Amino acid sequence: MRISVFYDHIKEAEQQSGRPMRELLKEVKDAGITGVEINFSCLREKKEQILEELNNAGLCISNIYEFYNWGNKPDLAYAKEHVELALEVGAEKILVVPGFVSAGEEKQLTKYKDTETALYEYMEHNQKIRRMKENLTELVAYANQKAAGEKTLFVTLEDFDYKLAPYRRMRELKYFMEQVPGLRYTFDSGNFAYSDEDAWEAYELLKPYIVHMHCKDRGREKKLKYLTTKVNKGLATVAVGSGYMPMEKTILDLQKSDYDGYFAIEHFGAKNQMETIKDSAAYLNAELVE
Repeated sequence: MRISVFYDHIKEAEQQSGRPMRELLKEVKDAGITGVEINFSCLREKKEQILEELNNAGLCISNIYEFYNWGNKPDLAYAKEHVELALEVGAEKILVVPGFVSAGEEKQLTKYKDTETALYEYMEHNQKIRRMKENLTELVAYANQKAAGEKTLFVTLEDFDYKLAPYRRMRELKYFMEQVPGLRYTFDSGNFAYSDEDAWEAYELLKPYIVHMHCKDRGREKKLKYLTTKVNKGLATVAVGSGYMPMEKTILDLQKSDYDGYFAIEHFGAKNQMETIKDSAAYLNAELVE
């Protein structure tokens, strides 16, 4: 099992504890973590410093993510830099958040969310979503061209937990996977709760496209403030394995398949990031390795 963690969590731990980054990175490695998930803009701005820190700690970059606004500004120049930097540092995947739709458009997506034919027809004719699809298609082709068979670099999309993301639900994601040749999926185990969809059902539907996993658990909350609550029991930040998401079931099933990607620890907003990172890593390393 290969485990990674968000670099932002370690930076937050640095702020919370006042301890130097080199000590925290050593603890991360000692916890059995070998990679980090990092934002492209952050890495691009401080590349030499960050790479030196990671190399000294014996850590690599597992995934580089970035936010775009392709529905309104479809220029691909920055995204191509994203690909090039990923290849330069040896990252295996990039995660693209391609943009958002309007509240009115989101209502239409919600209307059709359970009817695949109607949903696909709407997405195909929506100008913003079509631009996202076209840019993803071009970016996947560019990544394959730049890798030239010498390296592996997957362009991925995830179930993003934001109301205006036209890829937060399982059938919306399936549309992009089917329409964009070579696009792959980062399964975020906790984000379907935000959209009130069953994470295991989504996992089974999208499993053929999964090359990366964000291990995000969710804690129960007494007073829910988020959308509907058929599946969603709360979105509280907790360590992996301590919430109500089907973490063990999903991870064990992935391990039995041909999956060789990372299991990325994610818990933005943890009150004590370092302890939560250690607890998450201990769960993944001790309980889920067969």
